[in-house]
Amino acid sequence: MTDAKGLHWNFFVKDRIAEIGFYRDILGMKILRHHEYVEKGAHPPVGVKAMWSTTLFSYGDEYRNFSIQILFSYDPDLKFIKGNGYTGMTIQSSAVLSRARSADLPILEIKEGVYKVVTSPCGYRFFIIDKPEPTQADPILKVHLMCSDEMNVLMFWHCVLGAKVNSHYFNHSTVVSFQDHGVKFKFRCTDKPLIVPSHGCRLTVSTTIDKLRELEKFMVEENLEIAFPLTPLNVAEGNHVLTMIVEDFDGHEIALVDEIDYDRQAIVDDKAEQVMVMAMRKEKIYRGENPVVDEKDARFFNFLDIFDDHEKCRGRNSFRILGPLVLPAYLMKNT
Repeated sequence: MTDAKGLHWNFFVKDRIAEIGFYRDILGMKILRHHEYVEKGAHPPVGVKAMWSTTLFSYGDEYRNFSIQILFSYDPDLKFIKGNGYTGMTIQSSAVLSRARSADLPILEIKEGVYKVVTSPCGYRFFIIDKPEPTQADPILKVHLMCSDEMNVLMFWHCVLGAKVNSHYFNHSTVVSFQDHGVKFKFRCTDKPLIVPSHGCRLTVSTTIDKLRELEKFMVEENLEIAFPLTPLNVAEGNHVLTMIVEDFDGHEIALVDEIDYDRQAIVDDKAEQVMVMAMRKEKIYRGENPVVDEKDARFFNFLDIFDDHEKCRGRNSFRILGPLVLPAYLMKNT
């Protein structure tokens, strides 16, 4: 399968407020879109039966930059397995380290200072290269994953998905990519039992509709498992994206989408943060809590101008942003 492009990596999170603050205020990424899913037409992550949401972050537009999407479920009792399949993401940005130090976040050095590691509130690691962010390239360089056998990586990612092999070291590591200048995916072998994350922690890749159908036909003929067959999914605002979900031989999920369908809905929403704010209010209602924003939320959102009248909140002028968003409490100094 050629002509493919890595779009974004999906993380499942339990604490949406803290995690969003980390990606935006520490990693320095921009919120491109926020969607709430309550209708039956949308396909939720595996095991998620309650309402759920997605928030997409990037250092630029999706045409030139790899993105991060966080998945959140409103079910407080949902059990999530983080596993050991994902080990980190490499980002080149001295500014990330500066913001992390200002927030008194722990910074771990590995490989004699080559990488500095910062960890999100939900436990996802990011390997930061202490160099200025590239101006003509994506700061996100690599996604690090574990594998049980490098031959399985070559067989599936190269022979089935058509990813290019950038490097291969026997019994050590394999690096693949879908585009010459796109994000790389580095697999390291492990002798330990490999446990991949649950609930939709996966890579999303776009390609042509013809390539999707060819891949589906090939996998059926070769008796390779398809986790979710090629189906048009309702993503948001009436848009549908033709999607198929597959798993490699270690269980890493890859969502393959029609590039035309995806590009049609891949629009930067200037009101994404406002939509997210309203979603937090609805989350309180969903959990049976007081929907009035409390002090903790105020330190994160700093909007504090939501009308208490529920009907007014549905109107065009139901809220306004009073100032810049600030760090959540857990990132504040001396807290």
